[in-house]
Amino acid sequence: MTRKAGTRASALLLALLPVGHAAASQDSRTNEDRWVEVRSPHFLVVSNAGENSARRAAGDFERIRAVFLKALEDDRDEFEPVVVLAVKDEEGLKELLPEYWEREGSRPDGIFQPGFDKHFVLVRLDGRTQARYQLIYHEYFHLLKNRSLDETPAWMNEGLAEFWGHTVIEGDTVEMGLPTGFRVFQRKSMLPLEVLFGMEGNPHDTDPDKVSVFYPQSWALVHYILLGDETGKAKAAAAEYLRLVREKVDSVEAARRAFGDLRKLEEALRSYVRSNRLRRLQMDAPVQIDEKTYSARELSPADSAAMRAGFLAAGGHPQTALPLLEEALRLDPSNTWAQETMGFLHFYRQDAEEAKRWFAGAVDSGSRSYISHYYNAVLATENVEDKDAWTRAERSLKQAVAINPTFGPGYGQLAYEYLRRGDHLEEALDLARRSVALEPGNVTYWLNTGHILLRLNRHDEAMGVGDRLAAIATTEEERALAAAYRDNLARYRPSGPELATTVHYDGQGADIQPWIQRMTAEAQRQWTVPESEEFSAGHVAVEVSIRRNGDILELRINASSGIPALDEAAEKALRRAVLPPLPDDYPDDVFEFILVFWYNEKPYDRT
Repeated sequence: MTRKAGTRASALLLALLPVGHAAASQDSRTNEDRWVEVRSPHFLVVSNAGENSARRAAGDFERIRAVFLKALEDDRDEFEPVVVLAVKDEEGLKELLPEYWEREGSRPDGIFQPGFDKHFVLVRLDGRTQARYQLIYHEYFHLLKNRSLDETPAWMNEGLAEFWGHTVIEGDTVEMGLPTGFRVFQRKSMLPLEVLFGMEGNPHDTDPDKVSVFYPQSWALVHYILLGDETGKAKAAAAEYLRLVREKVDSVEAARRAFGDLRKLEEALRSYVRSNRLRRLQMDAPVQIDEKTYSARELSPADSAAMRAGFLAAGGHPQTALPLLEEALRLDPSNTWAQETMGFLHFYRQDAEEAKRWFAGAVDSGSRSYISHYYNAVLATENVEDKDAWTRAERSLKQAVAINPTFGPGYGQLAYEYLRRGDHLEEALDLARRSVALEPGNVTYWLNTGHILLRLNRHDEAMGVGDRLAAIATTEEERALAAAYRDNLARYRPSGPELATTVHYDGQGADIQPWIQRMTAEAQRQWTVPESEEFSAGHVAVEVSIRRNGDILELRINASSGIPALDEAAEKALRRAVLPPLPDDYPDDVFEFILVFWYNEKPYDRT
């Protein structure tokens, strides 16, 4: 199974983001299999091997979770249970991972497949126990650390996962840091540490020739830092190295500053590996697991098909997942698992309307999936002509964060929608700060926070956001957003962005003023500009012809503002607006007027 590096870290020596594995599949098991679900506190085991085997699998995973959290002195993990598909034999694995049997080479006894809303483990229960769990432990370590804040280099990311992944639980005793793979150095040379430190990512895709050395050497260096150097100097140096990397110091330069002469460190590492006296950690198993207390039920054919389809879809195999989904929905049209997965399939095909239909169906069927509520809201607000869309979206976003209080995008999206509408700004600020607390490295959430502070006339706090953006922006796109935000601060208006309108028209004696007021209010409500232009200033005149029923017959820019974003905002505002019919006493079938939008400037203060 290929391993791709995550990019973020946390405590001990500090942790990381999850990596991804793509899993392929063909048709699922036949309907003669009976699938059961066993739910432990942190895992959902779905198995065709019987209830007792499913309970034991759930217990195994609860034990390793407890071990990792105790060893890493951490008490956080994913909000959603990890879904474990525990198949009874090789045939079950083959049917879900056929590509491994279509080629020569090794075949896994289990894989880890992270996803956005849920994470999957596929494991063969009659396989070799140690081989079955080593890769899964490696990836589960990444999963436990996926909320970490600080960037960590690829070698440390994977070295830590290899170190903790080779953990063995025997009765009441746990052993960690077991030697693994170091014999490769009897045949191959280590990479120079400058090369290892300089790798920006996992070499699997960029330099596959280095992969066979990269993993064992990363493991060996972490092992030496944690256990090999009894003076503790290596641990202190590693902590300093990470501090420098977080401050955007080049990884190789940070290593030189922290560890000193890298050639001496390289020789110490070689000597440690050659000594064949590698230490290991031991500890007592942290908890007693009582598997009999876990709830269990037999899954309906629809539920088992939908769950396996979710695994296939998450692994990038929509065509294989589709027949299972269709079967699940034939058996149970309101099956929320199947509806959600259908929503994802259409979303990734960029078919927003179909995706919205499936996510809305899942929500209406009583889904308790925070991600279905989130996508239902995001897709609903794209239809600006649906006047009830925002009400439904607001309800779904609030439900998403109620189901999963650790879901940063839910808070961030709700804060953005309030900001966009200019409503509930104090609540929006609280929501934005929650999203930042959950994902401190997310530039978008910081931008939301800064713009809300500006709307609330809290300029000094908004300035602080600008400093934070400059510190965390890493990509060209993020740096451009941070620069645009700083430009906004320079053009800051204490009252915040302002929009006014004036109208030129001939009412031909009709009582048309109430219609004008309703039209301008609706047009202003539909006005939006990109964040980068929020503090621009200008005015744009739009010439409009309206039929008696309120439909727009013709619309064109009469006088440009000179700012394309403002011109576009004016045109879209009118096209999105739902205009009332003309008053009965208006004599003609067509009403013409010129509407002028004045953005961040007073009407008539320039011509």
